[in-house]
Amino acid sequence: MSQQSGGGRYERSIGGMAGAMIVTVVVVIAFVIFRAVNRDDLELERDPIDYVPVVAALQEAGIDDIVYPSSLPNGWNAVDAKRTADGWALDLYTSENRYLGVRQQDRQLRDMIGEFLDGDAEEGPKVKISGDLAGTWQTFSDRDGDHAIATKVGETFVVVFGSPGLDQIKVFASSLTTEPVPSADASTSAK
Repeated sequence: MSQQSGGGRYERSIGGMAGAMIVTVVVVIAFVIFRAVNRDDLELERDPIDYVPVVAALQEAGIDDIVYPSSLPNGWNAVDAKRTADGWALDLYTSENRYLGVRQQDRQLRDMIGEFLDGDAEEGPKVKISGDLAGTWQTFSDRDGDHAIATKVGETFVVVFGSPGLDQIKVFASSLTTEPVPSADASTSAK
């Protein structure tokens, strides 16, 4: 009697399966490393928004002393404006595509600085800011080169923070106001 060959059969073993798994994992890791090294930094463009209607809605809702920029410098864009649980938030990008945030919140200043800058942010000298919110502002800086300035308005703290230089943040802060937003009716009737 002759034995028939089982043509096309192969031996299955746990060692063979483990080897195949190891090869698969190595290939996946190599692909991930290759993609990380060879891709450009991912930049997400955010569409500009008009923040003034958000400010107007907050003022119409009876929220006093909303701090907002009376205007934005050329090339700057607001990309988010919203009410938060404890205040309001405005996100901007400068003409050099640097992030700048404005937060007005009923929280402890140290907690706000810890959230918006690295936890190791150092307090700097006080500075005088001109404009509608003229007065003394406290400065902060972190190791990454981000800066913040802060002052108290009513019962809230206002923090302006981000990656532009401290001088640019101070100039921007001088444009902040709490004045009522002109209504559309008033602006059209004034023409």
